[in-house]
Amino acid sequence: MIFCKKKVAVCILTYNRIKLLKKSIDSVLNSFSTDFQLFVFDNCSTDGTKDFLDILHEKKLLYRVSHNVNIEVGNNANFILDNLIAKYCIMLHDDDILEPQYIEEVLRIAESDDNIAIVGTGYNTIDENDKKTGEIIYKKFREPVIFTDRDYFYHQINGLSFPWSGTLINMKKVNNFRFDYSSHPICCDTIFISNIVVKNRVGYIPKLLMNYRISKYQATQSWNFEFLFKEWNYNFYFYKELIIKNNYGKDMLKNITKANTKTLLYLLTIAPDYKYYFKILNSEYFNFLSLNPKKYFIIIRKFFRLLLKNKQIE
Repeated sequence: MIFCKKKVAVCILTYNRIKLLKKSIDSVLNSFSTDFQLFVFDNCSTDGTKDFLDILHEKKLLYRVSHNVNIEVGNNANFILDNLIAKYCIMLHDDDILEPQYIEEVLRIAESDDNIAIVGTGYNTIDENDKKTGEIIYKKFREPVIFTDRDYFYHQINGLSFPWSGTLINMKKVNNFRFDYSSHPICCDTIFISNIVVKNRVGYIPKLLMNYRISKYQATQSWNFEFLFKEWNYNFYFYKELIIKNNYGKDMLKNITKANTKTLLYLLTIAPDYKYYFKILNSEYFNFLSLNPKKYFIIIRKFFRLLLKNKQIE
């Protein structure tokens, strides 16, 4: 077992990205808070990461765990959940960058209510060159807020978003839930977070307190459409069942139907051929009646674009 001596265990998951890892480590060590201990879980890197971490470990700046084989990112995260003894945990990708006040502010919210399972914040998106590309912040609130589980899912359906990496997790609320990365790599993070939120509370700070990197080289850019379609359908099924099982109400089902249809409409616009075009329109999660009539133009336009594409191929 791995014991954290402070309230918060900040755990960076890394593999062969030493340059980005250094930036992530620096952002944590420059935190205003002192109530954390830094851990780095190296997934058998071969780019000098191990030697670099050994030096920092000897200086007692962090505690490193080096796997002898690459166990993949999902298993690395689950290794932390299986072996870490800590009150709170923040897992980070090795390219995430925290603002100095991040740990201090999420910890303050978490400590205010024992029933809080997670705390998230607004965040900047950055590219591979550290250039800011966007701001993701839920603007319905100006001050930190604590949601019930139902209210959290309601606001999530309506635009509340923060990545699992960087989210503060109350380890008492994790129980036996884990990341099912091998089966559902796209949605396993939202499913994991959702499972630990049920019957608990969620803290949210509407400030840009972390930087989440979206690179053109990351794995999500290479997933094919068939895989995306299956993953999103599983995600729709999961949330529908969650709402029904926990009696969140018919209005929540109506809201999730609208959200699912909106997502499927986007997938329809990037559908590569008629096979997926009609699959989306026939999906049980696609509801024409929930669409603004103006959106029908998108469906018609896509039909004729595919028709033109087919004629060009012929």
